[in-house]
Amino acid sequence: MRSLTNSLHHVVALSLLPSSLSIICDGESHLHIASFTSELATSMGAFFASTMRMLGRVTLLDDGKGATWPPYKRLLIYRDYLRRLPDLSICDWVLLIDSYDTVIMEGEEGILEILHRLEQQTGVSSFFGAEALCQTECRAQEQAAAQRHVDTPWKYLNAGLHAGRLWAMRRIFEEPINVSTAWTDQDWAINLTLAKPDLAVLDYRQELFMNAFSIQGLQPELPELARSFGQPAGALAVGADPAAPSSHWIENRITQTRPPIVHFPGNAKFPALGACTERPEHLCQQSLPFEVVRLLLPSAWKGWKLNEMQDLLDDFSQFSLFRKPMSPYHFQYQALWEVVQQLKGRCELLRLDEVQQPELHGPALLGLRPKEGRFRNERFRNPSGTAVLAEKRSLILDEIDAMREQYDLQVAKEEPSPKFQWEFACTLACSPRYKDVLEAVDLLDELVEVGFRRVECLHQLILANLKLGHYTKAKEAADVWLHLEPENGVARMLYSVVLERASHDGWLGFYGLTLLTATGLLLAWFRKRSQ
Repeated sequence: MRSLTNSLHHVVALSLLPSSLSIICDGESHLHIASFTSELATSMGAFFASTMRMLGRVTLLDDGKGATWPPYKRLLIYRDYLRRLPDLSICDWVLLIDSYDTVIMEGEEGILEILHRLEQQTGVSSFFGAEALCQTECRAQEQAAAQRHVDTPWKYLNAGLHAGRLWAMRRIFEEPINVSTAWTDQDWAINLTLAKPDLAVLDYRQELFMNAFSIQGLQPELPELARSFGQPAGALAVGADPAAPSSHWIENRITQTRPPIVHFPGNAKFPALGACTERPEHLCQQSLPFEVVRLLLPSAWKGWKLNEMQDLLDDFSQFSLFRKPMSPYHFQYQALWEVVQQLKGRCELLRLDEVQQPELHGPALLGLRPKEGRFRNERFRNPSGTAVLAEKRSLILDEIDAMREQYDLQVAKEEPSPKFQWEFACTLACSPRYKDVLEAVDLLDELVEVGFRRVECLHQLILANLKLGHYTKAKEAADVWLHLEPENGVARMLYSVVLERASHDGWLGFYGLTLLTATGLLLAWFRKRSQ
């Protein structure tokens, strides 16, 4: 009864107070956890296993229409979710979290205790995760951290983790969502927290959230990846109690904290080679989120049958080529089929553009052409199909124009974001215009030089140079990638493709030159005879 009375009091207070004032919540509170997802993937197994084990519930949000990049839709769906929560829960805590790459290692009581402590320490009731690599507005974010006397490397906002009181979260999401000034939801959150620092603060000391790219003591260890994202060497590690060997946790040795929520952004969640759990003398594909669940939550690991999934991947009776996934927990033949499906669409788009813009002379992606019987699609045979492809082409070019404005703005402010430059370069590489692909190559070269997402940039460099027909440069990028990751199946495949396309086009050129020479000699012989 006391809890209901307090909640009613808070609802009345919320309706009477100006929007600039906070609400005092002194009653009982609960935790609501939600995540936006537009599809289900096996890589989400670690999130579901850990969340159900520790909290027993999660709300999945979507409108059933799918999602595209950039993820503006997530902001709108989160706003609608917060509005729909009952006003009697105005003092409850809401956790909005990425479902593809997050593991929860603490129950509701432990998470609420940390949230209450953060609220008391900061005087703010909404918190974002923090990361060590700046993406945009670097100076402004560093100044904001300095004002709070932050002495940790984690000074930059990460929007994959967001928690707060319901009233505080509603106040944040009632702010305008201006897509013309924010390319992603993270940009929107950064701009908002810098403009109105009283709305939310970052978890600088990693007390609740932790962004992890490598964890000492867990396979696969990814020191190069961690370094490229600003994570200090040895900062995150597995802790254990000597008196209880089965008791483990993940700790931040710089801040001396044990965050209950670990986020594995970008490549940190993807499988990589590490010592096999059952047979350490062999190398197996492993994923950090799954390994955290295996070590810290063994009952969830078995309960959600993640152990069976790993056993399937580690099947030593199977030829190694077919048990190495190239995407999160998908077998190689499935990943190759996905690549082929993507090639179809891109080759179709390039085929249409070659008819409309003769200046694009390079081969299509991976050198494949849509021929009769190979990557041929019925849409090439009717006007309506041409219209669909023209619409696709227009969408890509519109997206490039929008991103170019944002990129030029960052360059003008002398604060270019490596992450946004990467996204812009990848979009340019998909363009049907020759000059756009050339620009993509230049931008990717810059990112490789500074060490930003080196493997991913090399991957895109190979594809872009293949698309342009620059086989020498494509091979150079493939050589570097293989040097960094000699066991990577994708790198090996692309290296073979580069050699095959270079050889194929080289023989075509040789045969063409031979034919022209023979034709010239034959014409000269006929002319001589006619004289």
